[in-house]
Amino acid sequence: MTIIPIKELKDTAAIAQKCRELDEPIHITKNGYGEMVIMSTKTFERYESALQQLMQQALIRQQDLQETVAAVKEGLADVAEGRTVDARDAIARIRQSHGL
Repeated sequence: MTIIPIKELKDTAAIAQKCRELDEPIHITKNGYGEMVIMSTKTFERYESALQQLMQQALIRQQDLQETVAAVKEGLADVAEGRTVDARDAIARIRQSHGL
């Protein structure tokens, strides 16, 4: 992680060059405390793309979870209403239907 004091921002050409060379965010401090973060456009686009991918994965996981919850609720409703089959009978039928 690169950290520089805010007073170094006066040399914008040097900062821009440093952003391109490092290809990572640069943390700017003021009086020893974090004030801002700067980065090249290329780095920003890479971070933005990674964030979008993470968000897509989170949406997919959320959909999977919702489907699982719905299936569990349906199964619980089946049990509550007596619509169940003994597991041994179900396995026997599966084996029979597949010639096992």
